[in-house]
Amino acid sequence: MRSFIFITVLSALTACYGASVLPDNNEMITVVYDDEAPNGRIVSDAEFKNSVIIPDNWVLLSEWRCDAPPINNQVQRVGVRYEGDPSIRIGQVSVSYFPPAPHIAYGQLGNYFMEVNITTPVGREVRSTVGMYYRA
Repeated sequence: MRSFIFITVLSALTACYGASVLPDNNEMITVVYDDEAPNGRIVSDAEFKNSVIIPDNWVLLSEWRCDAPPINNQVQRVGVRYEGDPSIRIGQVSVSYFPPAPHIAYGQLGNYFMEVNITTPVGREVRSTVGMYYRA
């Protein structure tokens, strides 16, 4: 009876561990900010490419790759700014990054200019991609 309980407990612990393992740190996480999710929503790469951008007729205005090395005991900050044709309004911003999540601040959607600032946790590098889109 003891061995049966022991095996049952080990099986339960194994199942809990498998369910709690976080995604691989080599996978980018994408957060999309738009009128449906002004506070952002996390999407997978496949979902972002197949169901967020293409069906809704979003067109890429500009994209930046942001990299900055880690500095011990300090945060890293990067910012991008886009200013375009006043007749085209930015309606969606995407920020892709590697964990852990940085602090992301962005300007108001619906303008022809946008600024996005990324601040990392202390001692972490910046490895992000920022995209700005308008609806065709």
